[in-house]
Amino acid sequence: MRGPGQQQASQIITKGDLKERFVQRTFSTYSTLKKAFVDWKLQGKNYFDYPKFKQLMNNWGFVADDTQIKEVYAWMDLDKDGKISFDDLRQTVGLDVSPMEQIYFRQNIRGSKNQPCQYPGCWENTLYNNKSSYCPLHQKVMKNTTIDLFNQIS
Repeated sequence: MRGPGQQQASQIITKGDLKERFVQRTFSTYSTLKKAFVDWKLQGKNYFDYPKFKQLMNNWGFVADDTQIKEVYAWMDLDKDGKISFDDLRQTVGLDVSPMEQIYFRQNIRGSKNQPCQYPGCWENTLYNNKSSYCPLHQKVMKNTTIDLFNQIS
């Protein structure tokens, strides 16, 4: 059990940098953010709540009052639904550690498949073009052909 003097000193030390210390501890304990989330989430759910987060903070030895822990929890709850989903965690803790990650990793592109253009004889990739089965060049060719056909009719 800690005495009142130890508790006050600990709160002064952790008051300003609780969020930073939590982020550092997360990435020194877990190799990936996904592993951290899997350990923290509630059984059978895809989120964790405030009581689970408070228990984690206490287990890690952070001495902080409820207000400080709630501030860190509120920062992580990006959509303000009272639960921390993996997306909340990735958009807060994940971006705090590696802010440029989303730019370089393809897994952030939703619904994309590596497929060639449907134009006969074209093998251009349509990976970043979710609206059409054709590459940008052949979309332009088909658009111009359609405009030419309408001009002939008029």
